[in-house]
Amino acid sequence: MHRYKVNYLVDEPSRVSEENVRAKGIDILQQVGVVCDLPRGTIYKAGVLLHRFFWCRGVELKDACYGIEEAALAALLLASKLDDREQTVFNIINCWNCIEGSSSFSTDNVLFVDDPKYAAKRSAVVTAERHLLTDVGFNIEVEDPYKFVVFYTKEVLLEEHALIQSSWTYLSDSLLTDACCHHPPHHLALGALFLSLRKHNRRYPDSWWESFSITTTELIHVVKQMARCYVIAKSLKEISTSRWSTP
Repeated sequence: MHRYKVNYLVDEPSRVSEENVRAKGIDILQQVGVVCDLPRGTIYKAGVLLHRFFWCRGVELKDACYGIEEAALAALLLASKLDDREQTVFNIINCWNCIEGSSSFSTDNVLFVDDPKYAAKRSAVVTAERHLLTDVGFNIEVEDPYKFVVFYTKEVLLEEHALIQSSWTYLSDSLLTDACCHHPPHHLALGALFLSLRKHNRRYPDSWWESFSITTTELIHVVKQMARCYVIAKSLKEISTSRWSTP
């Protein structure tokens, strides 16, 4: 798996600001993905692609003719194509327009193809998609971490729907952080399962995670980074904290 370098010289305010920009983009693509009825794996793939794009180009999107919204929609558009769940640009743009700034889906803000605003938005999304592909060097392979949760749950305990569902929620929420750029998907799955086991007060063997090729130190690092998503969500006024409450 390709990993991206972390700039530890960035000061705290800049780091927090970057986290907020990333989280805003993730929130946009997750909301649109749900409205478009895309599978959670496709939405997760879009989130990973967006994080990779930010690592390559920077969250400022310098010299770009588009903003965070268009970049997020472009990532979702690309992920839908890669998973054979292709959405049209028209559908994705209007899904976002209909939910932006609203607590519920509204068709009052639909942009039609002959609307100059739609033409400008479409051009920006298509350009962002092209830049995403070239900037990440066509590194668009994303392994689904959700399948690992099912496998590990069967290995640690009897398969339990509530435990799996809770772990999947932790994985989805962790996209607010860039943990997916620093840890392999099976480590993220173990981190999500660890959090879920603690939440449900389940008994499990000591150091059970070591059977799956991850050390205690690595697991702690993964869990801390994943749990930070709830700190980031609360710092964003644009994102409802109730939507990102701990599962």
